[in-house]
Amino acid sequence: GPTEHGIESTIVAVRDGRIEVLRRGPITHEQLSEFADIVSIALTQRISAPGQLPSHYTPTTPLHLVDDAESFSPQKNQRVGLLAWRPRRTGDRCSLKFAAVRNLSHLRDLREAAANLFRYLRELDALGLDLILAERVPSRGLGAAIMDRLERASHR
Repeated sequence: GPTEHGIESTIVAVRDGRIEVLRRGPITHEQLSEFADIVSIALTQRISAPGQLPSHYTPTTPLHLVDDAESFSPQKNQRVGLLAWRPRRTGDRCSLKFAAVRNLSHLRDLREAAANLFRYLRELDALGLDLILAERVPSRGLGAAIMDRLERASHR
């Protein structure tokens, strides 16, 4: 269900006075580093927290990550949905290429994008599309957690 930040909590393990991030969330690397050294932000070898499997957030519809949807051209008769980071207006040249468009944030705000992420992914996934195209967000701060979820969603 809905959460305050849209994505689930940050999960950490503290070992030998250092922090290991098991799942990225709304508490960022920058915030955690104020308290201790960060050992690893990569996936650990053994699963020790929810959301660590590479395919944990994978929708039924294939998802492909791009830097910018502007240059994407769908194949003939291909129904593609866009999960946009760059604000898209209905009827603009880019939006017309897609069967459905969901803007993570019209103001390019990472908190708003995180709050909308899973709802918009579910909405696009429910439309029976051939593909979901997702634009990458900046991977700083909360964007790192959003990108973690998008990368997992694109895993096949």
